[in-house]
Amino acid sequence: FSRYSSSSMFNGENFISKAFFILSIVILVGFFIYYYIKYQKEEHKGFEKIEYSSLLLLSLLVLALFSARSAIRLIMILGPIVPIFVGYLIYQSIFSFKNSKEEKRLFLGIVAIILIILTIFAFISYYKEIKSQAYNAIPSAYNQQWQKAMKWVRDETPQNSVFSHWWDYGYWLQSIGNRATVLDGGNSNTFWNYYMGRLVLTGDNQKDALEFLYAHDANYLLIDSSDIGKYGAFSSIGSNENYDRLSYIPTIHLDKSQSRETSSGMMRVYSGGVGLDEDIIYKLNDSEIFLPSGAAGIGGIILQSSQENNSMSFTQPTGVFVYNGQQYNLPLRYLEYNNNFVDFGSGLEAGVKIIQKIEVVNGQVQMDDFGSILYISPRVMRGYFAQKYLLNDPFNKFPNFKLAHSEDNLIVSELKNQGINLNEFVYYQGIQGPIKIWEIKYSGNEEKKQEYLDRDASKYLSWEL
Repeated sequence: FSRYSSSSMFNGENFISKAFFILSIVILVGFFIYYYIKYQKEEHKGFEKIEYSSLLLLSLLVLALFSARSAIRLIMILGPIVPIFVGYLIYQSIFSFKNSKEEKRLFLGIVAIILIILTIFAFISYYKEIKSQAYNAIPSAYNQQWQKAMKWVRDETPQNSVFSHWWDYGYWLQSIGNRATVLDGGNSNTFWNYYMGRLVLTGDNQKDALEFLYAHDANYLLIDSSDIGKYGAFSSIGSNENYDRLSYIPTIHLDKSQSRETSSGMMRVYSGGVGLDEDIIYKLNDSEIFLPSGAAGIGGIILQSSQENNSMSFTQPTGVFVYNGQQYNLPLRYLEYNNNFVDFGSGLEAGVKIIQKIEVVNGQVQMDDFGSILYISPRVMRGYFAQKYLLNDPFNKFPNFKLAHSEDNLIVSELKNQGINLNEFVYYQGIQGPIKIWEIKYSGNEEKKQEYLDRDASKYLSWEL
């Protein structure tokens, strides 16, 4: 209970939580010392009569409690262990009730009735809550998009194929796709998570990615659109001690109040952003602009377009950066719209990807072709995820990853069937995008490095993962 929830008084981090936690340990240890001394003084050494199985179970309970406190996903460890002690409590309560004196028996009976009522109440309330959550979760998170993608995996890939991806999808590939995976939700080896994040998903060169995947006999690489939101997670895990890969891919929405028509077309303003993931040093009009990470950030994007003869053209997008209360407008080098990638030849090595935005108003589907954008920072732009998954490899830096299958998001697929012209990615209650699967074509020059198979990160890293 010293780490009940992040929003409660016992959030596990403040003073009262830590004091409660440490005090409980001290009491437990003191309990053992007290009874050890007490039993040692007895003639028959009653302490030695305690059954080994009881000590084992008590140790298991303590271990489970420590585990459950450390991470919310480990609370499930308590599931099979706590009922053992609840059963023991019931047995001992009945035994004590039968063998106690009349006045004590009345007290124990009242306590037992109260406990039974509270237990039934807790069971019913939690049952209703979990039942509601379960119904609302179907068919997500394993939805129709994943069902179709896994059908393709089962039907179109060899049975001995090995899939690589971020660890979240391991069990789905194994149980529904019937294929082996490099990583899975068990996270038995965080060192491999580190390499997957660093060398593959945020990797800036094909050689390192192929070397790691070759060591694990991987045949396919899979990325899901939810990885856009998880970029901060796997880029953090794939970073060195200075977090050299840590970044995010923010979605920035059109601010219609600031957007306006111009004499040559339309100026659209996208408000919002994120802090810088690395320092920016940029020369503009013979002066050097320095924007430090952690203190400066991007606050918006300005995009101007014109249309002639049903053809849309854009001027170079402008990033609005803010530092120390001052605004700096810097040109962004790259732009992607409607599957067309534009390199303006100069500017900050960052880019924007225009995303169609869908809204349902009064039962009618409304779509804005320019409703949202993804801001791709220079750090993100260098990596596989942006170049291959978001932008379809515009620089041809990862030619040995051949797109084998792309499974549209269910929303995108349904709207396309209704004749609506949609791209791969749309924004509707979050980014909705495809599941992409690439077949890995090795060059033949790869080596199986023991480092990529090892489980002991301390052999290779001077810092702790």
